[in-house]
Amino acid sequence: MLFRSMYEGYGPGGCGIIVTALTDNTNRTSPEIKNIFTKAGCSLGAPGSVAWNFAKNAETGDWDPTSTLDLDDKDIEKLASLVDQLEEHDDVQEVYTNAE
Repeated sequence: MLFRSMYEGYGPGGCGIIVTALTDNTNRTSPEIKNIFTKAGCSLGAPGSVAWNFAKNAETGDWDPTSTLDLDDKDIEKLASLVDQLEEHDDVQEVYTNAE
């Protein structure tokens, strides 16, 4: 049986990040996602902590940011690295951010 999970967190420069995952074991996936955030110097948030700044697109199912955040070059590089690490995780389906 597979479970859909959504994780919310804060990335470099305080940008909001939503991670959607499809997993057979949330007890394994949740700590692994948290570990990726922590190693990148970022933090996983509580449910609803970031989602308020996104709107679910009814047609595509994507999470579209309702407002965006400009990051400096250093934070953009950190965010790109974090997103790459998240996308390498087998259970991660999509990563959304409100960074410009």
